[in-house]
Amino acid sequence: MRTTFDRAAELLGINPGLSFEQKLAELKSVGFIVETERNVLAVLIDAGSAAAHRGWEPTAKQLEAMVTLLESFLHRSFLMEEISEDLRAKVPQKQKEPKKV
Repeated sequence: MRTTFDRAAELLGINPGLSFEQKLAELKSVGFIVETERNVLAVLIDAGSAAAHRGWEPTAKQLEAMVTLLESFLHRSFLMEEISEDLRAKVPQKQKEPKKV
């Protein structure tokens, strides 16, 4: 999970040499995330650290929650703009109404 987050942050232009906390701060400062998402991602990163370094073994439900949090970040960061632009191209333009006399 943390490696996927790490790579995603790098693809968004964040220095890979920064700590996780610094990456979150940088993602927020350049506008990729807001404070709420920073807090959510901090929980995800801490859970990954606990699994990697503190012997925590998440349950299936906890693992599913972690995947959901990560997928949400990835979806918004890499897919939403393309999806919205594709939709924008298919939505008919608003027609100007003739001026009333």
